[in-house]
Amino acid sequence: MIRVDDLLRMAEAVGVTLTVEGRNLILEHAADPPADLVETFRRHKPELVTALRKRQAEERRRVVQWINDQFTPSPPGVCAHCGGAEGPGDKFVLLFVGNVFTGS
Repeated sequence: MIRVDDLLRMAEAVGVTLTVEGRNLILEHAADPPADLVETFRRHKPELVTALRKRQAEERRRVVQWINDQFTPSPPGVCAHCGGAEGPGDKFVLLFVGNVFTGS
């Protein structure tokens, strides 16, 4: 029985990066990988997709944990980065929160 870690090492050895987008297994490579290896990836796609999704979820969990551990809140209405007040053109707010200003 071949293990997912072995498949990922084999991919790395020939310059292939495997990622998951939805239900698709994406192979990124500079040169075409060996056909037999691609066929092996096809046969083991469900296991690869499951393992890669778990790894992505774990990575997201670690990033969120790091942010939670490092976050220092600023007083309401004060930017922690620049010390200024919030405003309708605040690119950070627009990027991460969306258009939350109601024009009071």
